[in-house]
Amino acid sequence: MLSEQATLSDRVAGYQILFGMDYAATEQTSFGVEGRWVRFEEFSDGGAWDCLRSHESQLRLDGSEPVAYEIKLDELALFGVSLELRYRP
Repeated sequence: MLSEQATLSDRVAGYQILFGMDYAATEQTSFGVEGRWVRFEEFSDGGAWDCLRSHESQLRLDGSEPVAYEIKLDELALFGVSLELRYRP
């Protein structure tokens, strides 16, 4: 059983493109569609495990080489579309 917990932390740059269009059906009602495309740089974090299976995590018995980890995600992206109905009384 693994007993380690870690909080990941990093800063990444990103950008987004927004686009949309509305159609006026009547003076009070309109329909719309919006899109969003978001992209971020890669994310990575790492460090040494504090403990593993309730004892200090070492690769060697003499404790000279601690267990380390690295978590890396390639570029992250998101694409979303929303449909809208607007009514103005």
